[in-house]
Amino acid sequence: MDHTLTYTFAEGSLGCCILAVDERTNNFVYVNLRKDTTELLDRMAKTFAIQSRRLKIHYILKEDLGNKLIHQKATIESLLDGKKVKKVDFQYLYGTEFQRKVWDELNKVPWGCTTTYQRVAKNIGTPHSYRAVANACGANPLPLIIPCHRVLASNGTLGGFACGLDLKQQLLASEETFLKKSSSGVTSPSGCERE
Repeated sequence: MDHTLTYTFAEGSLGCCILAVDERTNNFVYVNLRKDTTELLDRMAKTFAIQSRRLKIHYILKEDLGNKLIHQKATIESLLDGKKVKKVDFQYLYGTEFQRKVWDELNKVPWGCTTTYQRVAKNIGTPHSYRAVANACGANPLPLIIPCHRVLASNGTLGGFACGLDLKQQLLASEETFLKKSSSGVTSPSGCERE
């Protein structure tokens, strides 16, 4: 079975990004951030080659040479410029059931707020799986849209980020996230706590 994905590049103050959209639904299916467009395209091609073999679906990557993705590109450029956007339509093309539970939970973390890997694990009903939560964050196909950059280690450090810790810090700063330290680790501003 063939599945066509249309992609384009977007740029903003936080850097360069590649985005791919399902041609049938116009939903985002992939986003990645790096400094170099060649590296972005290479990573996306490798990701979908692996998923094609695993899922037995032939993904066709087609560059948007017109302006078909103008609205999706504008959404990503706003995020790259540190601007809050309204609801973004996306869909998962791959990911385990556990990963998707984690990604759904991450999508509940509001703009300007943070959470911890441990809190995410607790919220999805697997309180001791915080390392697996961190791995699911690293496998997130839609950073920026599914805000894995808002997840921190319980000790107050940034933890990890597949797109680099410098970018994670910049994303948090662009959202004006102010972190407060407490004896139990990191807390977010008032109104952000979700148990």
